[in-house]
Amino acid sequence: MGKTRVHIVRYTHWDREFRWEFERTRMRLVDCLDRLFEIMESDPDYKTFMLDGQFTLVDDYLEIRPERRGTIERLAREGRLELGPWFTLPDCAPINGESVVRNLAYGLKQAEAFGGAMRYGYNVFSFGQIAQLPQIYGQFGIDTIIFYKSMDARRSKYPEFIWEAPDGTRALASRLGPEARWNFFFAAHIPIMYDRDPWHKDWRYAWGDLGKVFHTADPEERGWFYDILDPETAYHPERIREGMERALKTVETTAAPETVLLFDGTDFTEPHPLSPIVYDEIRKQFPKHEIIQSRLGDYLAEMRKALSKRKDLDVVRGAMRDGPVGAVHTDVMSVHPEMLIENSHAENALLRWAEPLSTFAWAHGIDGYPTTYLEKIWRLLFQSHAHDSLHGLGPVTLAEGELSRLKQAHVVAKGLVRKGLENVTKEIDTSGVEDGEYFLAVHNPSAFPRSEVVEAYVDVPAEAALKHVIIEDMDGNAMPVQEVERQQGRAGVYHPRSRNMPFYSTKVHLYFEARDVPALGYKTFKLKWAQKNEYPYPHEDWDAPRILADNLLCGPNQAENAFIRVKANADGTFDITDKASGHVYPSLNYFQDQGEIGNMWMSDAPANNAVLTSLGQPAQVSVGASGPLATVFEVRQTLTLPPAFD
Repeated sequence: MGKTRVHIVRYTHWDREFRWEFERTRMRLVDCLDRLFEIMESDPDYKTFMLDGQFTLVDDYLEIRPERRGTIERLAREGRLELGPWFTLPDCAPINGESVVRNLAYGLKQAEAFGGAMRYGYNVFSFGQIAQLPQIYGQFGIDTIIFYKSMDARRSKYPEFIWEAPDGTRALASRLGPEARWNFFFAAHIPIMYDRDPWHKDWRYAWGDLGKVFHTADPEERGWFYDILDPETAYHPERIREGMERALKTVETTAAPETVLLFDGTDFTEPHPLSPIVYDEIRKQFPKHEIIQSRLGDYLAEMRKALSKRKDLDVVRGAMRDGPVGAVHTDVMSVHPEMLIENSHAENALLRWAEPLSTFAWAHGIDGYPTTYLEKIWRLLFQSHAHDSLHGLGPVTLAEGELSRLKQAHVVAKGLVRKGLENVTKEIDTSGVEDGEYFLAVHNPSAFPRSEVVEAYVDVPAEAALKHVIIEDMDGNAMPVQEVERQQGRAGVYHPRSRNMPFYSTKVHLYFEARDVPALGYKTFKLKWAQKNEYPYPHEDWDAPRILADNLLCGPNQAENAFIRVKANADGTFDITDKASGHVYPSLNYFQDQGEIGNMWMSDAPANNAVLTSLGQPAQVSVGASGPLATVFEVRQTLTLPPAFD
């Protein structure tokens, strides 16, 4: 039997923002990569380094060090620097699936432009792994994946297994060993370099150790990390055997013992200039092992070859979110729900409206394709989808920056939506609309036709003696209309070659039924209105209420249509009845809260916890709108909670 091939992969795991806000984190990134390139250019024995599977490290670095682009391209072409495949490392579960695909596509494109992308699945991040990863990777020709967080070890006898996606796509996967992506670093690197054991129960800083230490003591910055200003550059040969033996134990369960993977690095770690010397010493003390300064891609190719003849690998299906919660950190989903909501708004504006409308205009020669704007939106979203960023895990200012970035993406997307609607509107055939008439265009970006009730605000000239609004299709067929309210006001009219001007109008809030709007298209309607009598009889000088014959409101705080019946209860909850089955879903829409003493990654309830709800608590329930097309209930409620955990 030949020597065991031990692949040591040097890398750093770099959260774009986490312990510090992005800009402070980037300052550390710039220091890290400055030192890395200095070492790699001066020491040919420092052969490889992996930039954490995400191209954004290069992108963020070059914004500060643009003169270093040539260095990065040369190291990548030489195979010494592994780039990609991702642009950022997203938390894949809470974002749109298309965002996952685009992130990977953009990361691969950027890495290829710099000299080559790592064509292997790298998911040693994210708070759980989605079931579709093999399917998504497969579309990019990637069939080997490593990950952790988190798979129950009982689902496969080895760390390596066949992962099958819901569509049947299969990939060779590894959940790594018990010490995951820091196995060599904790087991060997730290003891060898610093004569300390990070796994010992007494692991801590002792005052006076490790040379000069910097810390800010002012009131605003007092809570930040201490920084070791001049880390020692030495190693302890006497710790090599013990350290390497501990590292090898972390990979004993592999199904390919002839070739194993050791990670030399962890979160925010800079390269150590003495690593090649230490590897040489390990070779001397472990002659039965072939110690390789390796690229991750080289190890995975070798692992795949070693496992190709094995018939006992388990086939595992589904998501990798097995827990426990402390290992997967899925509790982060509830830390900043406002961020997930804003992200959803931005993604929907981009994917459902901005891109389709821009494509329509481009395909019909109306306007150029807004490539740069769309790339700007996607880059903002990719940066926001980085796993810690998306949940605001870090200082308060980190969360503020994340929300601002998402709002900016949303604003640009809405700008493109308006531009796209303008482009299409310019080309709509309005020959059937007479002078003095208005038209409404209802757009449908979906891939199927739709007939739905549309909520709209339309402006009728203030001088019109408005009795009620009429909406017709282009054949003159009247559409059902339900008016909610009207207000006198003034709209601004922008003229690109003249002074802006006011448009005095009656703004009418209404619902109307838009039938048979074609897929990926639009349908136009005429907007008209019935006039009041200019000279009414004396008894007609007041506005008689216009009472619609049909109304979804069917009782006190109750409404129904052909499918469901809704009752608003006194505590603000709703009872919904499925009229086809008769099944009642009672007391929906209540609020619940409880004590919390955990942290940003894991929820923890106090010993004397109490769960408080709004059930049975008084609420103000009113009807905001009612008619044949829509009924809106408005609920206002105050829930009294303890001010703090006591």
